[in-house]
Amino acid sequence: MWETGNAINVKLEIPGMETQDMDIQVTEDTVYIRTYATGTGDREALLAALRSNR
Repeated sequence: MWETGNAINVKLEIPGMETQDMDIQVTEDTVYIRTYATGTGDREALLAALRSNR
């Protein structure tokens, strides 16, 4: 995550997931990322990616 001018940018790479498999919503103070994972491998990849970006 980084800030440029008046924008906050977020880049998240999740192996095995495609953009169409995600629902991303932004509110005033929260970013929600919902995935439609079909197996535990997808879930574990998502959790690992989120942990590495803290």
